[in-house]
Parts: sequence; C-alpha cells; structure tokens
Amino acid sequence: MPFVDNTLEDEFGHIPCVVWPQVYRRYRALIKGPVLLARGTVSRRDGTMNVVVRHVEAVRGVGQPPRSKDWG
Repeated sequence: MPFVDNTLEDEFGHIPCVVWPQVYRRYRALIKGPVLLARGTVSRRDGTMNVVVRHVEAVRGVGQPPRSKDWG
C-alpha cells in the first residue's frame, strides 16, 4: 500500500512521518500548509523510528515560517 513519507527535522535530527492514503485523503488540503500539528503513534521497527500520522491540524497565526538554516 503506497504512503506519503515526510520528515520532521531540526538541528537535533529528524523523524520520518508516515501518512497512509486514507489519512492523506482526509487532510489533503491542510497538508499543503506551511505549519502543521501532526498527531500519531510512534513506531519503532528494525532500529528506526517513525511517526504514523493519524490527525493533522493547521497552525494558524504563525505567519511565515522561518527560513531553513544550512547547517552544512
């Protein structure tokens, strides 16, 4: 079954976020927003950690998100 794989990332590391098709269809319009609150379940398998997203909310009133910083 295909899924969307996005990643939360900051200066401390990253956590892949898995969005299954039925969740993506439900929140499709919100997922395109610049700042989101994603809720789900942490899945640890074969030494990796993912967040399996079950709910998405738009975060309003944040304005334009800061530009990403190049740590390289």
